[in-house]
Amino acid sequence: QGTVVLVGAEEGEEGEAPRVKIPKKAMGKDDPAYVPPLKVPGPLRLPHRAHRQLVQASRLACRARMWTLMLNAGFQASNLVEEYFSRTDADRAYVASGMRSIAEDVLDMIEHVQAEAENRPPPTAALAERQGHSARGGPVAFRFTDGIMYRTVDGNRCNHDRYDPIQVGGLVVSCLRAMVAGGRHVAVLATADRMRRLTAEDAALTERVVPLALEACEFVAGRRQERGKLRGELAMMETKRDHMRKETATGGRLAEGLRARAKERAQVIGELEALEASIAETERRLKQIRFEAVDELSGTNVSTAKLMEEWLLVRKNIARDKSKAKEELERCRDMVKALLDRGAAEMA
Repeated sequence: QGTVVLVGAEEGEEGEAPRVKIPKKAMGKDDPAYVPPLKVPGPLRLPHRAHRQLVQASRLACRARMWTLMLNAGFQASNLVEEYFSRTDADRAYVASGMRSIAEDVLDMIEHVQAEAENRPPPTAALAERQGHSARGGPVAFRFTDGIMYRTVDGNRCNHDRYDPIQVGGLVVSCLRAMVAGGRHVAVLATADRMRRLTAEDAALTERVVPLALEACEFVAGRRQERGKLRGELAMMETKRDHMRKETATGGRLAEGLRARAKERAQVIGELEALEASIAETERRLKQIRFEAVDELSGTNVSTAKLMEEWLLVRKNIARDKSKAKEELERCRDMVKALLDRGAAEMA
């Protein structure tokens, strides 16, 4: 462990933050929650290397706000995944980290475009950019399905540049599929919730995301249930261990030196050793799942249990809308059939 020192101006100087120290706590390989990087098999190493380069290109283009270049890199990375890493979920797991980065880049773009449309400084803007921000025309209600980038050229906002919302939505879905395959369920929840808030009007995209989001919700709920069960078992085992230690300690009922109870003492000590091993294993498992059995998404107050309720409601509403649409379609078919029958009867 160490510390990362952020060197700034003296405290109180205008426009600069005071010098602070942030503790650096990297996860060691001995941590039970540590997951070693997957070893990519030989035939996939070259495509995997190409995918990493495309992810880096997307990341750099996003930082420079070069959205068209960023989307092109993301589309090419997605095509690479579909061509080389789509045979099994295990193959998609190799690119889970990179696809998560691309999904974050796409959502950053949508948030930036929305801010441009609504005359707000972009979420990633620096302090100087926020202070120097000025309105460019009247605010516009942003809709993801409109596909307008709302670029700013020479201080003026223009809307001639566009993106394909169907392709962009498909790219994010491809990223979510890879993240689920890679076991990044909490990240899937965060990404899916963020995307749902930005693209709420795109019912087709939401419908494609629902199964992936619910799969992640069920996984996290299972881990939370396992954590509760393990904590209960751990409390009982610790109580039993403390009782055994008290029994075998000096002055206890099975204290050392009592020949009449030597056999019982040896039996209890053996049980105590086995119990301590079980306690250690339970504690190790609790540490192993601590980043999966989460009650809230990191950095937010969003409850994972509440998220599951919301996604279940979304799925229910989609099924209801589909049922109504099917009924309306059948009604229209019956009307058309009746008209055709009437026309045939009149001609006869």
